[in-house]
Amino acid sequence: MTTYEFHFFNRSGQIRRIQDFVCIDDKAALREASIARGSHDIEVWQGSQLVARLRQRERASWSTLKLKDLTACQIEQWHQLHARETALRSPFTTYEFCRAVDKVRGTVFVAILHDGDEVQAIFPFERYSRLIPGIAQKPGGHLSDCFGIIGGMRHPLNKRELLKATGLSVFSFDHLPLPENGLPVWRGAVTQGMHIGLPSFSDYVERLRRTNKKFVKEVERLSNQLVLQHGPMQFQWQSASPTLELDRLIDRKREQYQRTRRPDALKPAWTRALLSDLLATQDKNCEEILSTLYCGDTWVASNLALRTGELLHIWFPVFNQDLRRFGPGHILFFNLLESAAAHGVRVVDFGGGVTPYKRKYAGNEYPLFKGALRRFDLLSVAHQAAQCLSWRVRPFLSN
Repeated sequence: MTTYEFHFFNRSGQIRRIQDFVCIDDKAALREASIARGSHDIEVWQGSQLVARLRQRERASWSTLKLKDLTACQIEQWHQLHARETALRSPFTTYEFCRAVDKVRGTVFVAILHDGDEVQAIFPFERYSRLIPGIAQKPGGHLSDCFGIIGGMRHPLNKRELLKATGLSVFSFDHLPLPENGLPVWRGAVTQGMHIGLPSFSDYVERLRRTNKKFVKEVERLSNQLVLQHGPMQFQWQSASPTLELDRLIDRKREQYQRTRRPDALKPAWTRALLSDLLATQDKNCEEILSTLYCGDTWVASNLALRTGELLHIWFPVFNQDLRRFGPGHILFFNLLESAAAHGVRVVDFGGGVTPYKRKYAGNEYPLFKGALRRFDLLSVAHQAAQCLSWRVRPFLSN
């Protein structure tokens, strides 16, 4: 038997206590030290010889703060975690997008999973109302086409701890890429999104010809007819008149919602303010691209997209209804894909909702998850009951 002396230190490096342990050998002493609690560092001594120095690994914990209170170091760690993501490497999951939402809404918070000073995961969320802070959604609500806990797949997440740390009773979300569902919930609905790889435009078109030759020839034929009737085609990757073109895009998009009897996604004033702010900011991590297509002096179509790195996410496309017989939307996308490849884009995401229109582009489909995290309390039960009532009443209101 050998007597070992354990020195227990606090965070500031001061000895909290010294305790003797009688162990068989060094390995047994290290096992004793590894399960010791209540100290930051432990030194194991055998007489005057230092056997080992162990740093106690504290349990990772959550803390919640307003987005605007993040430090420069925390923002940089957000960028680093985001760069390591795959399906979650989207402009909608960047700090810059959340900052823009907070600027126009003022209700974005961030829960951080940290181990000491190291940020391990980031959970951004937006409270529905200051009056009812216990209910939240993903930042940007219906305008956001991607959500997830950044870094969450590398750490086991506990629903109870997460909701307790954020002070939430209900967190509703959608557009969560299913392969990277780090949230501790699996009950919900699954839809599909679609993206295309873009190694080069010529390679993409050649591949598309092999799968849908008729579609490619039709777009080329209609493009030629459009030029003959309205003048030479002019495509701008980033509009030279962004304010004017954004106003036009918003007006035409809202007309489209009304014409097709769909909910107006741009009706709330904050949604239009968000689009304007992103266009004015132009951060490389979340860059808003406003592209336009003209033939002569005639406006043909426009598209608003968000870019991060090599990914471009289609957000709000719109076209001239008077030219619909030419398929202006498809002509716009062909020009957009060609310019995107030239600007270093390698993936174009068409977002959620895979329609026959999108399938013509022969992209890869991926699953998106919609669900909710709930605590078992009065607010959660009341919210679920109100939601069920809304679903039942909605069909009658739409008629």
